[in-house]
Amino acid sequence: MVRLKFGIYMLVLSALATSCTTLPTTQGESDEIFFLQDAENEGVGGDTALLEGMLSLANGCLLITDQFGIDHSPVWPRGYTYETVGNGIEIYNHADEAIARVGEKASLGGGEFSPQDYENIDKLLGSPSECPRPFWSVNGASPL
Repeated sequence: MVRLKFGIYMLVLSALATSCTTLPTTQGESDEIFFLQDAENEGVGGDTALLEGMLSLANGCLLITDQFGIDHSPVWPRGYTYETVGNGIEIYNHADEAIARVGEKASLGGGEFSPQDYENIDKLLGSPSECPRPFWSVNGASPL
């Protein structure tokens, strides 16, 4: 197992930081994974809406697909990490507890970023087209 604590690239925008790192795919090739993180969010307090859906990986982006078929790009709190387990990916909270697995249903507390946040993200990143909107600010999740 490979523990990935931080991505290679970090970009901070007010409270938003984006990191990406390289992770082996099931075909044995390397592919970039965009693990979006909010450097200021500790995963406690904040928005408390619940997003439930299947966690998947598409074009290097971790996505939660809700019951309406809408893909959300989760933005994880500071201290959250991911790990490869065999050919799969697990997400861990700041207490190092597994909270989500690719291919399984996930329940994430938090809220959607506002349109003003997207304008600022676009200016700094050029275009965050790597991962689809809406972005979901994760403020917590129960351990598996």
